[in-house]
Amino acid sequence: MRKGAALTELTMVAAVLILFGVTITALLSSGADAQRRSDESGNAETAARTALGYITVKARQNDRSGGIRIGKAPGGGDAVVFLDAEASAWVFSDGGRLLEYVGLADDAYADASLSFVVAESPGLTLRASESGGLIDLELTVEVGGETREFRQSLALRSDGG
Repeated sequence: MRKGAALTELTMVAAVLILFGVTITALLSSGADAQRRSDESGNAETAARTALGYITVKARQNDRSGGIRIGKAPGGGDAVVFLDAEASAWVFSDGGRLLEYVGLADDAYADASLSFVVAESPGLTLRASESGGLIDLELTVEVGGETREFRQSLALRSDGG
C-alpha cells in the first residue's frame, strides 16, 4: 500500500459528503421558500374570497329599497353601508383589513377602532361603486410584491337605493 493513500481517500469521501450536504440543504431551503410563497398566495386569496363572500351575504340580507348604499370609510376609501330601521353596518378596508362597524341607523360615519375584523391580508383594499341596481366590488391584496385583484358585481333585487 502506498503511503498517504488512505488520507487521500478519506479526504475525497469527506469532500463528497460535504457536497452532498450542501446540495440537500439548498434543496430543502428552496422547497421551504416555495411552500411559504404558496401559503402566502393561498392565504391572500382566501382572505379576498372570504371578504367578497361576506359582503355578498350582507347584501342579500339587506337587499330592499334603501337598504344598501356606498359611503366613505374613515380612511377616505369606499364603504358598503347596510341599513335597516334601527342599525347600520359599514363594511370597509383599513390597513390591510376588511372591517365591519355596526352602529345606529343614523350614524353618519364608521369608527375603525370600534370595528371588528372580517378578513386580513397585506395590502387588502376595497373599492365599491353602485349604479342602476348593480354594486361593483373590487378587492385587491398584495402577494410577494404583486397586486392581485378580485372583482364581483352584485345585481340587487331591489332598486338598490
